[in-house]
Amino acid sequence: MEKEFKTELEEAPYIAHMQSVLPFSFLFPSEPTKILDHLYLGSEQDATNLKLLKELGITHIVNCASVYCQTGPSLYGSSVKYLAFEAEDDSDYDIMQHFPQVFSFIEDARKKGGKVLIHCVVGINRSGALAVAYLMVHQKIGPISAACDIRKLRSNLLTNDGFQRQLISFARKQNLLHLDADKLNKTKR
Repeated sequence: MEKEFKTELEEAPYIAHMQSVLPFSFLFPSEPTKILDHLYLGSEQDATNLKLLKELGITHIVNCASVYCQTGPSLYGSSVKYLAFEAEDDSDYDIMQHFPQVFSFIEDARKKGGKVLIHCVVGINRSGALAVAYLMVHQKIGPISAACDIRKLRSNLLTNDGFQRQLISFARKQNLLHLDADKLNKTKR
């Protein structure tokens, strides 16, 4: 119990700061957002635009809202590798359970020179959390830095506070949380 309380105290300022840098916007991107050379973040609409996917060179798709987004191998054919699972956009949902599988899928694509589109319905929370988590691990940066980097490219990201908390917790477990300590110090001045 005492350890949990200490963890909550350590994570609280990071959670508050992340929430302050990720305000909701009524602007929604009209196409996938390029996060890295091999990683794009988008919506169901993006995932069904086959012409655009081909232009972007997308070779792999991660659908993390499979009940709601009716994309699949039959839509893409054999030229696109496909990973699907149902993640709920709910603050109590454990989005971290999907990190190992998604990271492995993205890394496999990267090593083969492929490009991945991660999508959910709108491309804000479920797919956003996965993109932020991957960016943290891949670039060895803190969660606030990763979220801010993506937010600069995409008008809406991570409005689900439960996912924000999980990303902070994940960063602590991966020893990445301290990398954002300077961001907290700047806001205290």
